[in-house]
Amino acid sequence: MEPVTRTSRWAGTARLTLLGLLVALMGLSAGCDKMRKEAIAMVNEGVRSLNRGDDGTARSHFLRATRHDPEYASAHYHLGLVDAHYSDTPSAGIRHFEEALRLGPPNVETLFQLGRLKVETGNPEGALIHLESALEIDWNHAPSWYYKGKAYRGLTRPADADRAWRESIAIQPTEGRAYLELGELYEEYGANEEAFDVYEEGRRHNPGNGDLINAVGVLATRLGETEKAVESFNRALEIQGSRMDALYNLSFAYAEAGLQQKAIASLQSYLVFADPDKDKVQIEMARAVQDALMVERKRKRAK
Repeated sequence: MEPVTRTSRWAGTARLTLLGLLVALMGLSAGCDKMRKEAIAMVNEGVRSLNRGDDGTARSHFLRATRHDPEYASAHYHLGLVDAHYSDTPSAGIRHFEEALRLGPPNVETLFQLGRLKVETGNPEGALIHLESALEIDWNHAPSWYYKGKAYRGLTRPADADRAWRESIAIQPTEGRAYLELGELYEEYGANEEAFDVYEEGRRHNPGNGDLINAVGVLATRLGETEKAVESFNRALEIQGSRMDALYNLSFAYAEAGLQQKAIASLQSYLVFADPDKDKVQIEMARAVQDALMVERKRKRAK
């Protein structure tokens, strides 16, 4: 039996924070006209709404700004952010980012967002054009290296993906996601020891990263190293007790280790707390395994 869930990935991506993004007021100059000033005010209102978690109102402000001053690049950029991160059709953000790029001088964030979005919408070749342009402006932009790695993996260019993720790690070693991608790449090609090394290196730099710890446990379970797997999943749960992926995986690790009672108890906890809408497949598997373990336990007791 193998765990099905590796990480809480992109864990559906966490809500976008606007700290560090382009500030609308950067476009203000002494000669800018009334329309531009009003558009800037609309964008600033949108940013404030987004920081409050009100993405619907934020989008309305950004959309009004693009209509009020169609030549204002920052308005198109922020509208692209909302569509890319909060809408049901993230690809809609592409045209807004492209318009922002057309209107303003090339900048790292717009190029990066275009590249990231094209990776995530299945256009890795198109993504590379923008990500490489972003890195021409800022060679040390770790997120661009990260998504460049994802683009290369999508194009089945593992050596290039390896290099890109290692660049991202070298620039930003306290960010866990490049370690996860690189480790999974090694696993895909059967380089399990190298994958362990990458995950452990990531843990040294990110001791509280539950995704990395969970990844160690998943690989250990697959390789039959159940003691290491159990330790990893328990550690992931110590860091974040609500991690259903780690609890589910722990149940399977206990079962593989022959610890039936602990496996049954963990599966029961999982079935109580798992989301019936999001985790239907895992719930069905957990019930089937729990039933099988209970039958086996009764059989042993009857002897």
